[in-house]
Amino acid sequence: MRRYTACLSIWTTKEGLRSWNMTVQYWLAAYCHHRLPHSLKAYRVAITMTISAFWHGIYPGYYLSFLLVPLILIAEDNMRAAFRHGSTRRIQCFDWACWFFKMRGFDYMCMGFLLLRLDYTLTYWKSIFFIGHVVTAMFLVTGMLLRKKSKSVGEENKPKLN
Repeated sequence: MRRYTACLSIWTTKEGLRSWNMTVQYWLAAYCHHRLPHSLKAYRVAITMTISAFWHGIYPGYYLSFLLVPLILIAEDNMRAAFRHGSTRRIQCFDWACWFFKMRGFDYMCMGFLLLRLDYTLTYWKSIFFIGHVVTAMFLVTGMLLRKKSKSVGEENKPKLN
């Protein structure tokens, strides 16, 4: 029960995944993720999620669910960099929003595990307008744009050395 409640009380998707099945997560990190060559760093999470999907079985629903994870993690990191600063109240609101979207993201991805088949999963996701994909894409773009904007503003405020 402790593991279940820990997963629910964690704020981010990354932390939620790490706390879900810690033994398997450790194995995937130690024997798959960290052993991939540095030249594949950008693809490590996707490759690791593909291995995890294969470990679960050969049903397409596993792959649909697990291969959404890298996009969600990138979107989450971009949003965190763009928004998680400022007042304590703002950080608390951002953390609550992260928790809410993490839980809804798990709900969305879990349908691949429950339905297993490609056509069933896509039909379900279509019936809710691929909302998990749409929100993830919106967060990816918003996070990237605001992250770049905050970096450029920060660079303008730096003293120039001549």
